[in-house]
Amino acid sequence: MSGALKPQPLLDEIAAQDALAHQFRKLGLEFSGLQPTIRTVMKRAVIATGDARQQVERFILVARLADQQDLSDQEKRHVLEKAYERYGQNTGLLERDEFALNRFGILESTLF
Repeated sequence: MSGALKPQPLLDEIAAQDALAHQFRKLGLEFSGLQPTIRTVMKRAVIATGDARQQVERFILVARLADQQDLSDQEKRHVLEKAYERYGQNTGLLERDEFALNRFGILESTLF
């Protein structure tokens, strides 16, 4: 059928964000409080895998690893952001130039 409907990328991104927010709320956390780079990579990973719960579990694991180090809260946030930046770049979920824009709040997501 030539008139087949195509998925709506923006709706996919909104659904991924909503799913992540729901999973974080179940833990008493706010997804919107995460740094833009982390949110962008996590949303794109959910769109790619369809599994918000798994992405939140992975985030918690990385956060626990950072928490085990003798670092200030600011340094822990930096470690998490760098980990997600590298993960996003290595998996193709985040382009190199997007990180700088995300970091300064200029761009939250340019998925589509």
